[in-house]
Amino acid sequence: MSFIEKSHRSFVADIKFIPGTIRVDRKNPNEGKSYHCITCSEDGMFHIWDTRNIDLAELKALQAKNKPTFWIPYLSIQVIRFDGSGDMGFSRILFENNQTTPTFWAASDEGEVALIDWTIRPEKGEGNE
Repeated sequence: MSFIEKSHRSFVADIKFIPGTIRVDRKNPNEGKSYHCITCSEDGMFHIWDTRNIDLAELKALQAKNKPTFWIPYLSIQVIRFDGSGDMGFSRILFENNQTTPTFWAASDEGEVALIDWTIRPEKGEGNE
């Protein structure tokens, strides 16, 4: 279960595991395995989730005690329209075969397509004051 404040504001339209050939976390390498998944929604957000933080024994123990468990994204990416007119909602995510770059293709239901690089940070004045 995830915190609603840290998750999507609309339904999750797509979820994909990030290929193990892509290094997501520099401090904690994935060693060629797929530990991260990415979700997209029409709210203009992409969330990358690290599944290594899930300890099944701990989850079962918390559930047995009826204590809630919460999951938060490892990384969140907000995409706004190029003209600044609002969020750019997406419904599909695509990774290329044998990909090694921290990028992915995303498409909206309206036919918009974008190549997104999650290592690029917005400059000041682009909504990141």
